[in-house]
Amino acid sequence: MRRIATILAVTSSAVFGILAAGACSPSVEVICKRVCDCGNCSKDDEEGCVDGLEDAEKDASDEDCGSQYDEYITCLDEKVECKDGGATDEECDKEKAELADCLDAPVITFVQNGCVDLCEKVAGCSQVQVPPGTCEAAENVCTFEQNKCAACLAGGPGDLCTPEGLIDTALPCLQTCLAALECEPGSQIACQCQDGTTGTQTCNGVAYGACECEAGPPGTGGGGAGGSASGG
Repeated sequence: MRRIATILAVTSSAVFGILAAGACSPSVEVICKRVCDCGNCSKDDEEGCVDGLEDAEKDASDEDCGSQYDEYITCLDEKVECKDGGATDEECDKEKAELADCLDAPVITFVQNGCVDLCEKVAGCSQVQVPPGTCEAAENVCTFEQNKCAACLAGGPGDLCTPEGLIDTALPCLQTCLAALECEPGSQIACQCQDGTTGTQTCNGVAYGACECEAGPPGTGGGGAGGSASGG
């Protein structure tokens, strides 16, 4: 009888220990809900956040990167904060980079500011002339699919400032970015013109065309059809 009681006690201790450990693990749904509570977040963004973290967890398990994933998800749970009307995980850049390096693949979590994040990453390249603060100040006119593509590129382990790094980063994002090109014929999206105004891109049935902008005053260099296209 005493032996049975001892076995039950040990078993109960182990079971409750496992349950307690599981209860302490950060929930991706809770993290992504907090992200969206910061604002600037659609239903697609929240679902994309959950899908991205769940995919990263599965990939981490397959690639023996569990410790890197745990460090990243714990950092998100503790340090995600609201900033400029949205969420930022910049305090977890180190953990995210280590996870991406271990997986040798991008880690896609917050997609709502993907185009801005990619702009900021590329702006640091010596061959790109982007004035400081331009990316943060620009309106994000990208669609959800375009933001997801940009977030994939920005979250990759490669150096986007070199041709080799760009190729290494782009290949895992190919399917995601091809989806961003799909569109309904005649549908339109906003895009950024060279003079800072907003133009439109129209789908030709395969992809969105050049950015159509209103013609600016002579000599300003702004406007005109196809003036610039930061929207896709």
